[in-house]
Amino acid sequence: MIARSTPARAGYTLVELLVVIAVITIIGAVISSTLDGQSGNSKVKAAADDVTGEISMARSHAMEEGRNYRLSMSSDGTKIRVSLDDPAAQESAGEEGQQKQYGSEKQLPLDVTLALTNSGAEAAPADAEGWIRLATFQQDGTCKEDIVDFQIREPGVTPLAVQIRGLTGHVTVNPVAAPKQ
Repeated sequence: MIARSTPARAGYTLVELLVVIAVITIIGAVISSTLDGQSGNSKVKAAADDVTGEISMARSHAMEEGRNYRLSMSSDGTKIRVSLDDPAAQESAGEEGQQKQYGSEKQLPLDVTLALTNSGAEAAPADAEGWIRLATFQQDGTCKEDIVDFQIREPGVTPLAVQIRGLTGHVTVNPVAAPKQ
């Protein structure tokens, strides 16, 4: 047997290290772009869940209590509120003998806003407190307005269109299609 005169190497060459770094960089780029695509609209989706939940609550309380409930958005589009539609009943709520009412006000996630669209019925102007009525849910579960359209928006993210059908009170939420060029 012939003995080797050179000792076995104890490390990696520069080329091997560069190849490993390149492979790790490529894998990292693929993973980060995939994660960005999945979480890019999570705040908009969370806001859509809040809005549809409030719509369901308003509709169900209107049917259970036999009183109309209103869904409103703040004039800056950052909050949503469900309240009794009758202002006199709101003022007397809490007095002895009065039925307890449902009411809710939610702040949307940071940078997420609601915006009215032109395709729906004309919205009521803002009231004295700065709330814009979107929909009124009646005692039979229908919506007073024929169709209510608005969007949930966040800069840099595809907006979601929300539509409430008046006759059924049914809510649909869909991504807004990009305009055709």
